[in-house]
Amino acid sequence: MKKVDWKIEAVPLNKLRIETQCEDINPAVPCYADELYTLRHLDVFTQETVQLLLQIHPIYVHKRKHLYVIAGARSFRIAAACLDPTCEIPVIILGKKITEEHLRHLRYLDLAVSPLLLSRTGRAADMYQSINVPDLRDQSWKKPFNASLNAFARIIGVSPPALCESSRKKTDPQQPLPETEA
Repeated sequence: MKKVDWKIEAVPLNKLRIETQCEDINPAVPCYADELYTLRHLDVFTQETVQLLLQIHPIYVHKRKHLYVIAGARSFRIAAACLDPTCEIPVIILGKKITEEHLRHLRYLDLAVSPLLLSRTGRAADMYQSINVPDLRDQSWKKPFNASLNAFARIIGVSPPALCESSRKKTDPQQPLPETEA
């Protein structure tokens, strides 16, 4: 594939559009249905965390009549859930000469390859153990999601006991969260 021109620009969230079906990849599968993901509740992050996530996982857009999200759709959905619609966020605007084939490939990488690349194997308790770093947890997650094991279980759709049965030996000094709700 040819090199693609692009630029980074700050754009208000409400100027971005996202397609809900990806007919060009697999018409039978909805593109960005929240039920396809472990984290279904997207409004759980602080504004500072969203801004950092947008740097780590940028949003790629293509200008047609509007600015359409081509890749970074989960980042866009999280930003839309957590930030004011008029908030400006950094996006990568793809050049006008990009081919439909290249756009399709970027969307496929976002939908199919990135989840495989970034997903972790193991049980929910192992995932919980990795995020249970009190000072960072408090900085990253909105209340009440930063406060209890029960709240975290709710946002990933598991029962609280599922977060207590780690398959790894606990070797770090971090203490589990209290069971009380915030």
